[in-house]
Amino acid sequence: MISATSNYGYKQTFTSVVPVKVKIDTMETFDSKFVSSACNQLSKILTGPTKQTNTHAISIIRNFAQHDPDYNFLNGLNGFPKLFKKSKVVPSDYFRYVAEHGKHYFITGKQAEIIRNNGIAVGLARHNCKVNEVSDSFDLQFAQKEYWETIKRFITNKKLRLTEDYKQATAEKIGEPVTLVINMKSNGKYGKTTNKMTIDSIEFEKA
Repeated sequence: MISATSNYGYKQTFTSVVPVKVKIDTMETFDSKFVSSACNQLSKILTGPTKQTNTHAISIIRNFAQHDPDYNFLNGLNGFPKLFKKSKVVPSDYFRYVAEHGKHYFITGKQAEIIRNNGIAVGLARHNCKVNEVSDSFDLQFAQKEYWETIKRFITNKKLRLTEDYKQATAEKIGEPVTLVINMKSNGKYGKTTNKMTIDSIEFEKA
C-alpha cells in the first residue's frame, strides 16, 4: 500500500476503489448530481469525528471498516488528522467521487490525494490561461490529460477494488469485488428546491 503522511507523524495507508450506486427512497438514481451528494455526505461521516451518541453514523463507519481492510475505524470515530500544511481536515483529502462514462466510483487514500492534486494542477493551468488571455495552452492540455489518465488507471486497477471480505491478520482482500450501495432518504419534496436527502445506510453487494 502507498502511504500519505500527516503532520502528526500518522501514516494513512487505506487505498481502495469501489464502484458506487445510490438509491433514493429505495429507487436507484443515475444522476451524477445525486450520486455526488451522497458520496460527499458519506465522506464527511467516514472522516469523523463522530459523537458516541450518534449510533447511526457509527453503524455506517463500522460497516465501511468491515469491508476496507485499511480504513481505520477509530479514526472514523475520533476524526482523521490534518494533512501536512493543512489548517483543517477536509474529507476530499481522503475520499473522492469520480464519474467516468456513466459509471460512479468512490476512491480513498493516496489515490484520492493524487486526484485532488491533479485537479489543482488543472485549475492552476486554467488560471494561467486567463491571466494570459488565451483559451488554451500546452500546460492545460497536459494537466487535463494527466487528470483523466490517472483516474482511468485507478478505476481499471483490479488490485485496488474492495472485495467481500479480508483476512484481519494480513489485511489480504478475499472474495469477489463489491459495489458500494448508499441508501438515501428524502423528505419527499421531489422537483422542489426544498428537496433534501440524507444517508440512511450503506451496504456492499457483489459487483
